[in-house]
Amino acid sequence: MRHILPIWSLDDLASHQLITFTPSQRLSWTFYKKDITAQVIPTSMVKVNNSHAILNAALAGLGIVIQPKVLLDADIKAGRLIQLLPDWELGKKPLSMIYYQDQHMTPRTRSFINFALTTFGQ
Repeated sequence: MRHILPIWSLDDLASHQLITFTPSQRLSWTFYKKDITAQVIPTSMVKVNNSHAILNAALAGLGIVIQPKVLLDADIKAGRLIQLLPDWELGKKPLSMIYYQDQHMTPRTRSFINFALTTFGQ
């Protein structure tokens, strides 16, 4: 059985091994709770450039990750991962789509754009 160290606050988070996404220029993780904004500067032990590798590293017990909940939900529900600091939220990241807009856009492309706008748009 793997020993899990308790995380009670953001200060505790800074002292744990974190798994970070390599191409990211993010120098800190920003958390929000009501009117409070707090930052943690990760001192990562593991850096990867693929979301599946981040998940596998977390499942192997190599550290703590920040990933979209939809990617971690099944493992959280199965008890393989634990959500830490549920009272805190992360900042939203922008999503950009670049496409050539013309009269001949395929239905598949239009469908994906509509899906993304509906799912992730505000």
